[in-house]
Amino acid sequence: MNARFSKIFIAESIPSGEDQTGRRLYQALRPLPAALTRPIQIVHVDVPTRVAFEAFLEDVVADISRGHTPLLHIECHGNDDGIGLANRRDFIAWHELRDYLVPINIATRMNLIVSIAACYGVFAIRELVPSARAPFLAALSTDRAAYPDELYQGFAAFYTTLLETLDGDQALSQVRHNTPGAPFFFIDALGHFKLIYRNYLARQCTPEQYRRRAQVIQDKQRESGCPITSVDDIYTRLVEDQKPAFERLWREHFLVDLCPRNAERFPLSYAEVQSA
Repeated sequence: MNARFSKIFIAESIPSGEDQTGRRLYQALRPLPAALTRPIQIVHVDVPTRVAFEAFLEDVVADISRGHTPLLHIECHGNDDGIGLANRRDFIAWHELRDYLVPINIATRMNLIVSIAACYGVFAIRELVPSARAPFLAALSTDRAAYPDELYQGFAAFYTTLLETLDGDQALSQVRHNTPGAPFFFIDALGHFKLIYRNYLARQCTPEQYRRRAQVIQDKQRESGCPITSVDDIYTRLVEDQKPAFERLWREHFLVDLCPRNAERFPLSYAEVQSA
């Protein structure tokens, strides 16, 4: 993992009276940047409500405009639908979190790394769909319910190693070494895009599926009184359109249309996703 960042934001939304693990993480990490050869800031912010969370994310975007590249850590409770905030009323669904993160990832030119210290945080990754802008470059979270100390120990190991070595791969290895059997799950946008698109082609772009869709299109032409195209011609067009559709989605997902240099960072051809 290429961990490019100059500032770590720890956004905490743990209810009052519970262990403030985000603040504990901040206190443990705060002395470490002093030993680095390049400046890295660590900031802790309480975001007890949706309004506060939205304002915080706006501040992150503003910080990017001043030259910082953020690494965003979110500390909260979660379930398979989304994350709950500290006021115990506001709830952010995973697809809403994706929409919040996309502008930040765009501002970083596809360099945003996110960690989510919440139960089932890995469900945020299912919102990393090829048909939408990527909300992050990479993410680290958990794929099940977990105890607060279990999450704290894993993320403390991750960030401590990251700040000591500035090597994302070493940091991930340390998490696996220090917390064997823990529920941590890492995903990078490129690997996930490949996996999802290959599955889509294997399931939805078979000859049988193409012919079924061609028949549906012809039926709609007939119902609407439009000129009727043969099923074979529609089938051929569906097959021919698949590669241009992939290339358009790849450009948009990895922000190549906004940042042309990303084409070199995220090389991927239609032939690669076709292969099983």
